[in-house]
Amino acid sequence: MSTVLPKKADWIQQKAMNFKPEENKVVIEDGTEIEYEYLVVAMGIQLNYNKIKGLEDALQTPGVGSNYHSAYVKNTWKSICDFKSGNALFTFPSTPIKCAGAPQKIMYLAEREFKK
Repeated sequence: MSTVLPKKADWIQQKAMNFKPEENKVVIEDGTEIEYEYLVVAMGIQLNYNKIKGLEDALQTPGVGSNYHSAYVKNTWKSICDFKSGNALFTFPSTPIKCAGAPQKIMYLAEREFKK
């Protein structure tokens, strides 16, 4: 995976345990809080957004999107197009997902858009 990530991307191989949209933070399994300006979350096969505390509220926040639900995918692209600077956070689950390429594809599309 490290050979296909953008050079300035950090690949954090931990689970997202909590989302704090009011603080623009994600808490990963070791307790580390990661700040973001825009957040794109790639979910697993079953769309159980309610299984991740704070995610359903976060998905109503500008700058947060998901490729896997028609209600949120437009937010994903709008967030990418509106992104001007800061950190963009993309996630890739370690569990089986319905389209393994989607989290990577949106990251590559975002990189192209960011370079414009």
